[in-house]
Amino acid sequence: GYDFSFGNVIDFWVNHDKPERIILNSYGGYLGEAIAITQHIRTYWADVPVYTIEAQSAATLIHLAASPENRYVAIDVIFMWHNMTGSFHGTADEMREYVLFLDKYRETIIKEYAASTTASEKQISDLMLDPPTYLTTEQILSLGFASQTFERESASIPDSFIAMKSDPILMFK
Repeated sequence: GYDFSFGNVIDFWVNHDKPERIILNSYGGYLGEAIAITQHIRTYWADVPVYTIEAQSAATLIHLAASPENRYVAIDVIFMWHNMTGSFHGTADEMREYVLFLDKYRETIIKEYAASTTASEKQISDLMLDPPTYLTTEQILSLGFASQTFERESASIPDSFIAMKSDPILMFK
């Protein structure tokens, strides 16, 4: 396996062949990084199965990069979503512009999730409220975020990889 956060993702793409599977385990991260990883997977590796152990916030987007039939989630996975967050230092006018940016980005994410699942934009919007929303495995399957589940103890997922990380972590096999 080869695991990494966004910092060395480019090295992997340049120096390795297409993986047999992608294992995702993330307790959050930066949306910009998730978008870059998602675009690469969707463009070049959409047929590679993604096995998601944990996906919170930006990582749920990476999970959706695979084609629908190639999205797997751990039987006891929980997806967490929240509204866009950020911090900003500037004038009152600049802060108002930043709030508009967050609102526009939220709408873009809602459209992306709806286009990549069987959920409607309203369903996605309703789930992205404050405080954060936690989706169970049943909800993840019913909304089309995944096609199948897998047991964490499965031989196809290495136990050593089940760990908490603060940045999106992928493992390619």
